[in-house]
Amino acid sequence: MTSLANILLAIIIVYLPYQLHFPIVFDVKGINFINLLFFFALLPVLMRKEKSQTLTPIKWNFFALFGLLVMAFLVAQARDGSRFADDLTILKTYIFYPLFYFLYFAAVRDVKTIRFLMLTMLFVTAVISLQTMRQGIDYGFGEYSHSKRAAGPFGKDFRGSNAAAAYFVIFVPLFVAAFLQYRLKLYERVIVAGAIFLGVFATFVTYSRQAYIILSAVFILHAMRRSIVIAILIVLFVSSYEVWAPATVITRIQMTEMTDESGEMVVDESTASRFLLWEGGTQMLGDHPLGVGLAHFPIEIGKYVPEYSNFDPHNGFVLITTEAGFLAVPVLLFFFGGLFSLGWRLSRFKKIEDARFLGGAYMVAVVGVIASNLFGSRLFNGEIMGNFWILSALVARYLMILKVKTPQIPIPASVAR
Repeated sequence: MTSLANILLAIIIVYLPYQLHFPIVFDVKGINFINLLFFFALLPVLMRKEKSQTLTPIKWNFFALFGLLVMAFLVAQARDGSRFADDLTILKTYIFYPLFYFLYFAAVRDVKTIRFLMLTMLFVTAVISLQTMRQGIDYGFGEYSHSKRAAGPFGKDFRGSNAAAAYFVIFVPLFVAAFLQYRLKLYERVIVAGAIFLGVFATFVTYSRQAYIILSAVFILHAMRRSIVIAILIVLFVSSYEVWAPATVITRIQMTEMTDESGEMVVDESTASRFLLWEGGTQMLGDHPLGVGLAHFPIEIGKYVPEYSNFDPHNGFVLITTEAGFLAVPVLLFFFGGLFSLGWRLSRFKKIEDARFLGGAYMVAVVGVIASNLFGSRLFNGEIMGNFWILSALVARYLMILKVKTPQIPIPASVAR
């Protein structure tokens, strides 16, 4: 039963980022395939006779976030109850995917399972990278075109490219952490290096300028944990991108700033629209300090920036703050502080290779999540964030394994000694 349960947990990791690519739809409204997978994975946990004696780390951080979302939902209904069913569906979706943190923390009890699920997560990231790279190669590198941005499994066309880029900046650096922190055999080092190449190339062909910056930054953060010399070499390599990057990538980067008819430097329309949306969001928050209500930013933004009516702010923190009000600020700080603390506490077990890798990799992954939400609203996107919540659970469980030696949890020999 345990093996079957672990296989199901691995299937969920593979399916989460492929939900849009392989949709399985049921006639019952509100029920989809990932809901059923969650339920079947939960059954062995509920049927388990022995209960874990360890408390779930940072559960109150998650509960605070859930409470914030519920409050924003209630504000939305108080202001306009005509969208009750739609708003309730969005609330359910927002809360559902973070619940994978609690599911996997409860389901996983030993280091062997953590390693198995981590390898599954790395494998699916490599597959997604390969798929996205192939898509980019098929599009070609002759001339940059907005419609030829690779999206991998995150969309049917270029409109999913930014989502793919957000996924890569969170998960591709895991390979960098493994390359720098593990004592790998030669063939293992070659495999990991190949996965890094696939991930970087895949990020290139999404043509997300923000992803280029974020991925470079997190690579440097990982390198600094190992050697300042390696970090400096990465800085020099990145800064010379015009020498080695594909021409289409260079063109895309240079599109950020252009010269107008008067000869002045201006940002491109995509970047400028974000600034207008954020400015409108600031005005919206000033008028509604308790928020405009969950999922109501697109409805309200037209009052402040008419040309961008029904637009997303392209910033997860602006979105949550405008919809949930000023209370969102301390809640988000509390929430992300809790996430970061998981990795920091685990990384303190420096003599244990797995802990050193997983703790450090996770801290940088949290940075990737924060950075990717500065230019997109990704925090509650299940295809991107589902596996991050699972990664958080694996970090939390491994931390508890090292801190609390209960009979139910096998302890690695290196720790037991």
